Order: sequence, then C-alpha cells, then structure tokens
Amino acid sequence: MPLERFKRIRSVPPESGFTLLEMIVVVAITGILVALSGWGFFTLKNKVTQRNLVSEISSALASGKMRALSRQINVVFFFDTTSNGGYYELDDLSTAQNLNTSTALSVVAGSFAPQSPNYGLPTGYSTRIVASNVASGSPFIASTTSWVNTTMAAIPFPYPYSGISVDTSAGCTFCTAGKGAFAFRPDGNVVFGTSAAVAVGGALVLGEAGQTNQSNRRAIFVTLNGHVGSATQ
Repeated sequence: MPLERFKRIRSVPPESGFTLLEMIVVVAITGILVALSGWGFFTLKNKVTQRNLVSEISSALASGKMRALSRQINVVFFFDTTSNGGYYELDDLSTAQNLNTSTALSVVAGSFAPQSPNYGLPTGYSTRIVASNVASGSPFIASTTSWVNTTMAAIPFPYPYSGISVDTSAGCTFCTAGKGAFAFRPDGNVVFGTSAAVAVGGALVLGEAGQTNQSNRRAIFVTLNGHVGSATQ
C-alpha cells in the first residue's frame, strides 16, 4: 500500500479569537463613543429648544401686536424665566381695559398663576390665555452681562437696541425675581410692568438650557413703540 495513505497529516488551524487586552480596548473605545454621542445629542437638543422658543416668542409678539391693533384691546405677555419657564399670552377681556399701566402689569408679573382661579389675578382683572409655551429647563440667561463678545466680555446690544440694559440678572431687563410682563396697547405701543424707568424697551436673552458660560445667545427685543426684533451671537 502506498506509504502516503498512512502518513496523512491533518493540519490544525491556529486558534482564533480576541485577547483580553483587545476586548478591554474595544469596550473602552465604545464607552467613549457612546459618551460623546450622548453629549452631542444633549447639546443639539438644547440648541433646537432655544431656536424654536425664540422663533415662537417672536411670532407670538408680532401677532399679539396685530391683535391689539385690530381688536383694540390690551394684549399682555407674561414671562417666567425661572426653572421650566416660558411665556403666556393673554387678552385683556375687561370692559375697562385696565391692563395698560405699569402698576397693573406689575401685579400680573407678581401674581399670575396659570393653574389658579382667574389665573391668580385680583378681581377686576379679566383675561384669557391665547398662547403659551413652557420650556423644559429654562433657556433664559440671568446675568449682569447677558450680551458678550468672543472673550465673554460685556458689550451693548446691537443698534437700535443699544440703549437697552444688558443686565438680565432678574431674568430679563423688565423682570423681578424671574418674572415680568408687558402689554401691547390698542395704539400699538408697549407698557412694561416695572417701576423702573424704561428708556427704549425691554429684552430677553436665551441660551442653551442648562448652559452658563456660552457664546451662542439669542436676544428678543420689544421697544416702547411696539417694534419687535431679535439678534444672535
């Protein structure tokens, strides 16, 4: 018989698989990628929230002014810049149309409570909520230097809003303890609910919710003559 029949040698392939070190490296890299993607999603979500809220508030302000002019009523905007804050738009339904003074609007700023009877307002104040938006995690920037340059140094708001203070430490330039209100009157002009003198108008500055030292800021302006504008850093 041929000798080859008795000398068949079966080749054994080398063992394959991952070493413990290789598995540790893969797990570590996967963990880093997951962490980075999670942070990226969180940042993107905050940016979208900020932009959507700015766009919605600007549109509501413009339509609110037009409704005040067309219906000859006071249209009030209440802002809550605290945690999970947002805005409420209200029509003044009272026969006297009494929500058009700084004193009356300061009462709205201090007392408005959407879940309470008559929204927490005193007797004689008759309103209806037209629109609202409550943000998850307040994107409003409360700072004495709400508008800054690339080195985070305070600078004025752009023209024609440079006369408005950049101090939003109370939540906005017309806020007290994080809450503020103003109204478009039937003539289109604006009254702010604050005892402090308002020279040009008011401003709110929004950032990415939960972020502090940031350069991506958006401001909304409302002037005494009813002009609505915005700016982006």
